[in-house]
Amino acid sequence: MYPYIRHDPPEDQRQANPDTVKRVRSAVADIVETERRRHRAEGLVHSWDLNREDLDKAAVSLGIPPVSDEEWGTILAARGKPDQPPPDHIVLDG
Repeated sequence: MYPYIRHDPPEDQRQANPDTVKRVRSAVADIVETERRRHRAEGLVHSWDLNREDLDKAAVSLGIPPVSDEEWGTILAARGKPDQPPPDHIVLDG
């Protein structure tokens, strides 16, 4: 096995482009803020115990599209009910 020999990068490679650093910081800040919003929204959905119909009405009133089937499945999975129908779905026997 060959021993690892540490080579320091040349000085010009150590200096990051300030514009690149600004863009990376901005992108990370956007990602963090998006995650915060998502967690707040999930918290509201869970604390208000919204069903799919109520959530869709809320979305429309806010001028955003209703949740997709995939998003609703994610909400149910976060509630710990991935295989169960939404709470407003009632199945009557016979």
